[in-house]
Amino acid sequence: MLATLVVEILANHASFLPKPQILLEPEIYKQTNLLGKYQKIADLSNNLAANIIGIRDLGQLLKEIGDVSSDVLDSQLIGYYFRDPQNGNTKGPYTSGSVKYPDLSHPKVNANRLVERLFLEEGIKVFEDAQRSQELMEQPSREHGHPPFVIREEIISCAVVPLRVRAESIGLMFINYRRKEEFSQELRDMIEIIAPLAALAIQSAIQEEAAVLVKRQKVLDELHDTVSHRILAAKISLEKLE
Repeated sequence: MLATLVVEILANHASFLPKPQILLEPEIYKQTNLLGKYQKIADLSNNLAANIIGIRDLGQLLKEIGDVSSDVLDSQLIGYYFRDPQNGNTKGPYTSGSVKYPDLSHPKVNANRLVERLFLEEGIKVFEDAQRSQELMEQPSREHGHPPFVIREEIISCAVVPLRVRAESIGLMFINYRRKEEFSQELRDMIEIIAPLAALAIQSAIQEEAAVLVKRQKVLDELHDTVSHRILAAKISLEKLE
């Protein structure tokens, strides 16, 4: 399934790929660099396709995706959130990159109101001047004596990307920069290609966990039935002795 969806993703974005042409030297370098980035995304998708079944450590997998994303998007810090369908809680952040305060960035069960609002976004939301954004500056971390994330981690610009599989929104990807970033169309196109890979990894992990829970419940049901049957048989034997 993942391999098919990856092909669909790359096919849908085929118009973004650079076309062969006669170029001056600076443009040759730029196109070679761009092709190198697309190759890294292709290698990542192939690796995911080979390892997507039976995911045991989603955090590690998201870190691997985040490492490639940081490289390709030239970002300093990538973060992910996703909604657990079992209980409706939002999990995260799962981070990749240079974190200045890792003790304040470990996964939490309940995300803040900002994250919940951003789940409703239809497309990429860009904050070119993150520290002047009222949305990003009103995080509840202030209530616990910590400055907002963008201040704590010295984030200057960031983008928030809904993670979708088909039409279903299952998570968020935060792309953070410690410099001013204007988010050119070329960069946005690259984000549109790489973000769905994280979405597919999250969905696969959720499905794997759901399958494990179903199997576990089946074992518990069988155990309960077996114990109940044996208790009933013991009672019948006792009654006969009476």
